Order: sequence, then C-alpha cells, then structure tokens
Amino acid sequence: MGKVTNFGWAPPHAPIYGIDQSNIADRMTRLNWRKKAVCRIYEDTCLYIHISRGRFTENDIKHEHYFVRIAFGKKETKPFEKDFPKLKNALAYTNGEDGSEFGRVTRIAEAWEYPRGRHSDTFVTGFGGGEENLLPNFTVRIPGAPRE
Repeated sequence: MGKVTNFGWAPPHAPIYGIDQSNIADRMTRLNWRKKAVCRIYEDTCLYIHISRGRFTENDIKHEHYFVRIAFGKKETKPFEKDFPKLKNALAYTNGEDGSEFGRVTRIAEAWEYPRGRHSDTFVTGFGGGEENLLPNFTVRIPGAPRE
C-alpha cells in the first residue's frame, strides 16, 4: 500500500510562487525555516534549497519528517534531496554543517550568486471530450516574468 504525505499549504518561499530574494537567508535556523530558503553553489549551479514539513501515518502511527528540497538543480543534485525525522538534522544538512557529502561538495552562495527574482509560472490547460468525460488535451506553461 502507498504512503501519502501531507505537506499542507506551500510556504511563501516555495519555488511554485516564484523567487523573491527577500525569501533567501544566509543560513537556515529553527526560527526561519518556515519562511526562508538558502542558496548553495554546486559546481557552477546555484541551488535554491528549502525545507518542508510533511506528516504521514504508517501502521497507525503518526510521523512527522522534514524534507530538504532543491530547486534549479541538475540531475546530479537530485540525490541530495533528503528527509529527516528531526528538524535539527535537516537544518544541519541544509547548512552543510553535518559532515555529509552535500556539505563537502557545495558551498554557501554569496548574495550576488542568488537566482534572479521571478514571478510564478502560469499554466493554461484545455479540455476536450463530452460533458461527462472531460479530458485535458493540452497544457501550456507560461514562464514567470523577472521581478524588478
């Protein structure tokens, strides 16, 4: 049987809302992780990193995990996305302070290396078919415009 994780509403710094540099902090703390992201440099790429809390039930036991997610990465950075049962471990990992490979191969980004601010993308979907069986037959993504 599959597992469903409830993340609740997306936080204000989630990349689906676009990128605003005011949502980027120098480092993640227990006081700012819900509203801030950090940027780390991997090779020549700026990784936009945020933590989301997810809740799920397994064998009638409720669990809470902290998911480190990376936006604007490469295929090679996908394995760096991890989840942790404790917030302090997720924070240490995100900040590169836990001795992991992620901390060794990345460095904290300078403000001038942050991703350029942009508005969220817009999606337009068309539906076809009969009244009782509408099916999406196309989706167009309109990239968000740069923030000024």
